[in-house]
Amino acid sequence: MSLKKYFENIDFNFVRGRGISVYKCDGKTVNSFLEKLKRTKYKGIKFSISSLIKSQKIPDIDFNEYDYCFVFQDKNNSELLKVIEPLINKFIFPFFFRGKPIFYFTRSDKSKYSGPIESGLIHTDFKYVIQQLLLEQLDKIIGQVCINYSSPEFLSQTQTEYLYTPIEQLLNDELLRLNINYAPQVKLGRFQVDFLVEIGQSKIIVECDGRDYHNPFKNKERDKELKKHGYKILHLTGSEIYNDLEKCINKIRNTASRNPSTRYNIDIDLDDSQKKALNHVSGPIRVLAPAGSGKTKTLINRIVNLINNGIDPNKILALAFNTRAADQMFNRLRAKGIPITKKISEDGAVVKTFHSLGNEIINIDLRWKFSGDTESRRQTRNLIRQAVSTHYQIPPRRNKDPLDVFLDALRRTKMELPHIDEVIIDDNGKFIPFKNIFNEYQRLQAQNNFFNFDDMIYLALRILLKNNVLRNSLQNKFEYILIDEFQDLNKAQILLMQILALPQNNLFIVGDDDQMIYGWRGAEISHILKFNERYVESEDCTLSTNYRSNKRIVDHSKWLIDHNLDRVKKNIHPKQEKDAGKFDIKLSESMWHQAYDIVKWILELKNEQDYNWNDFAILFRYNTYQFILAMLLDSHKIPHTPVDNRRLFKTPVGKDIFSYLRVILFPDDSTADEFSRILKRPNRSLSNEIINSITNWNSFINSASMQGLQQWQKNKLSDVVNKILKIQKDLKNLRQKPSSLISMISIEFSLKNFYEDRKSVV
Repeated sequence: MSLKKYFENIDFNFVRGRGISVYKCDGKTVNSFLEKLKRTKYKGIKFSISSLIKSQKIPDIDFNEYDYCFVFQDKNNSELLKVIEPLINKFIFPFFFRGKPIFYFTRSDKSKYSGPIESGLIHTDFKYVIQQLLLEQLDKIIGQVCINYSSPEFLSQTQTEYLYTPIEQLLNDELLRLNINYAPQVKLGRFQVDFLVEIGQSKIIVECDGRDYHNPFKNKERDKELKKHGYKILHLTGSEIYNDLEKCINKIRNTASRNPSTRYNIDIDLDDSQKKALNHVSGPIRVLAPAGSGKTKTLINRIVNLINNGIDPNKILALAFNTRAADQMFNRLRAKGIPITKKISEDGAVVKTFHSLGNEIINIDLRWKFSGDTESRRQTRNLIRQAVSTHYQIPPRRNKDPLDVFLDALRRTKMELPHIDEVIIDDNGKFIPFKNIFNEYQRLQAQNNFFNFDDMIYLALRILLKNNVLRNSLQNKFEYILIDEFQDLNKAQILLMQILALPQNNLFIVGDDDQMIYGWRGAEISHILKFNERYVESEDCTLSTNYRSNKRIVDHSKWLIDHNLDRVKKNIHPKQEKDAGKFDIKLSESMWHQAYDIVKWILELKNEQDYNWNDFAILFRYNTYQFILAMLLDSHKIPHTPVDNRRLFKTPVGKDIFSYLRVILFPDDSTADEFSRILKRPNRSLSNEIINSITNWNSFINSASMQGLQQWQKNKLSDVVNKILKIQKDLKNLRQKPSSLISMISIEFSLKNFYEDRKSVV
């Protein structure tokens, strides 16, 4: 294919954002081509990879000044990786995003740009994994927007009068194979189109990369003028053509035979910030959504708007943080009539949780099946026990499972993706490298075809890295990705998202940097705060109206949250019609007193205002609070939603508390097991021989007088006996009704006095 045709038609090629890529080329080819570019009216930025490597600082450029970008890759790919991030973020992606031509000439062979990535590198060289993904992104972008030459000798060939990008060539060949009438690169008025296809009595303009349709930098007047010719216009994206040519042909046929596609209703009560968010179509956008700001409504209407703008529902993937949020999104979309599904193998916009997506990827690649939460926890413990015992003798621990530190390291390794050499177990002062244990665990895991809940993300991530065919398939399938609760994603989830979003990075992330609550499972606030640094060309939008709360709550909470240091400043205001409302702060001595004050307030307000019970709601941060609240609500005959299905006194901590209460309130009826529990929790370093000799109340109160005890053991026993006796005396002095006796025992008081480490209880 000769370049003569390209330069004869250069205005059309520049309008369409078509560049040229040449592989296995040399400096002579580069200089010859640059001479031709100089003779055009277009201005470009030109540089080599070697010059980029030498630059200490990559300059910011004004993209409005340049019509194209020219890159000469004059180094090997290992050198290219050193600057791949600034190359993509500073030059390649911005020009691609703006629909401006990219010229990429390289000494390397095309096969060097993509392929399987060693998944274990996420624990040894995470930076290299990111570099490899960016290299693949470069290859995909070049493949979509450039006319490709595998070597310089093809530049002089004249086999056809038309020049095609790879995706145009694919569609051209398929139209020929199916004997469909078409004309390529037809000029209509002052514009030229990729294909003018004729089916029956209909003529359809088919554009092959789709970027003009939703590119914010392109003039929409193009489509308006083309429609004046009476032709229907169909935009096909590069990934659609790569992924499913048959479906593209069916789209062309359906466009010829039907009226414009159905438009779905967008909610009419959206505020300006919500409209700004959902009207953003192409490229990355960060939507900051404080509490009560209508983020789910914004997500729903964003999907509706994409489909109304001609985006195939099959190209949309919405990922929620938990099943409840995913189900809510799914049901609201279905109520609007949107084609929707929960499986990536089915047609329709896909709505899933991160974990269900990972589970489906594992099933596709490994054919493993999840065994359920209870069984997977048991199996995880069994496998980690085997893995640890191969390298380390696990010592027994009183009141503490010795496997806990290893299970915690396993979770952190999967979620936070640390360098494996830096994962060190502190087992009671003995430091154990986790690397060999982790490798052995993975071997046992593969041997048993087993994965747990954390693996749904972790294994899916490793599968996509090593299986480039599946990786490319999912990237081609999903062009628009929406993420809910972005602030709570851990490093593994972030990387999974990054992989799926390549190469277009059409990411719509929704979250609130003021609401991160999953730091314990690897979430980092920096992910949402630095989103705009990672994704160039990203936009920002803050949902600024709080629809949930009255004015005083919004104002006071805003004042409080403004004191956070690591955050994006927001100007949140209540809905205009909201009442001023009431806002009170009441401090309580303990969790129990706080719960009592809540119940008292509910009873008083209900009697004064004649409210219904379901007019009240109690919010709490920790699940532990629900038991205290439920006990007090029940004692005052206030109906409420069920608490957690685990009964309080059936949990290990609950059994301990119950044992303390039994010994305090009914000492003569207490069992040997209950005395054993209060002597073991917290751990007082007493031997089992001493503890087993205390089986009733009498032996308990006289325990410090036993023969053969050391002084420190006598002190420990005296301390716990005296505390129990003091509480009994205080309770005896209370002149209260028996039914209210239990309410006078502060749970916080019990925890504070009998548990040295509150975290071990909660």
